[in-house]
Amino acid sequence: MTDIARHLGVSQSTVSRALHNDPRVTDEKRKQILNAARELNFQPNPMATALSIQRHVQGKPTFHATLAWLNAYPDPKKLRGYRHFDLCWKGATETARRLGFHLEEFVLNEKTSLRRLEHILHARGIAGVMIVPQGLSVIDWERIDWSKFSVVRLGRSAGTPQFHCIQSDQYYSGVLATHRMRESGYRRIGLVSPLDPFHYFVGGYLSTAARLPKSHRVPPLFFVEPLPGDWQRILDRWIRQHKPDAILTGYPQLPDTLATLGYRVPADLGLAALNIYDCPIDAGIDQLPEEIGYAAIQFLTSLINVNERGIPGTPREVLIKGKWHDGKLLPRLSGKAKSGER
Repeated sequence: MTDIARHLGVSQSTVSRALHNDPRVTDEKRKQILNAARELNFQPNPMATALSIQRHVQGKPTFHATLAWLNAYPDPKKLRGYRHFDLCWKGATETARRLGFHLEEFVLNEKTSLRRLEHILHARGIAGVMIVPQGLSVIDWERIDWSKFSVVRLGRSAGTPQFHCIQSDQYYSGVLATHRMRESGYRRIGLVSPLDPFHYFVGGYLSTAARLPKSHRVPPLFFVEPLPGDWQRILDRWIRQHKPDAILTGYPQLPDTLATLGYRVPADLGLAALNIYDCPIDAGIDQLPEEIGYAAIQFLTSLINVNERGIPGTPREVLIKGKWHDGKLLPRLSGKAKSGER
């Protein structure tokens, strides 16, 4: 940076700001500095970067930038009402603080257009942006000029364009849950799941079920929300026809629906959840949402440090493997039941 500053007759701080897309540097000056950096074959000093990060982690961090958490949920106040996303936020904010950043939520609604949001972020010198799941909201994210920002997404469901992504390893979770349920003695494990293209748990469940004896296989029951009026009849018919001894599900209302139909949990059916947060089922997968938030900030700050902006040519995914959590709604069966006599 000293060489670039000397070459152009500017201060080293100006070069540093330009390389980090700081809005205090004019577009013309930034372009001039970036061109000079390429001509002089500028490479960031990885040891200096590592030392700077180490100082922030080991000592009291000095706040030096804001990172944006973009909330475009239909009702923005409800997003962090889900414990999963609140824990993602907790992990992200704590990691950002340790690295000397401040994570701030920006709500996208009828009062804040995409253009206005882009202007606000750029004017405040915010270089790092995290896009979080948006539920049923339809957002045309391509209307933002992303060349000014480093971006990561939480989950695959935040629409296009395709940015780098951090999320739970849903396929692995589907495999893990099915194996752990079988280890607990259950043989005919059914899946009740939303029909969602981003619901990759299904792949893990199906790949595991395909290797089971035919007598242990249960066809999954998929649903689309809003649920049909005869949903209870559909569920009851599926249980009576296929006779599962346990159900793996991402449907929080399933325990109440089963109770209405007269099924006792866990006496008649064991239950496990694909995500134990925001679900009244205590057995199942802990997707480790705080770790997801932690990894997202790590990834985002690394993009900022190497000045990687805009839509990536090759989007990368970081998958966080979840953990199994035992619970009372899926008790271990006796040896007699494990032998297949249940």
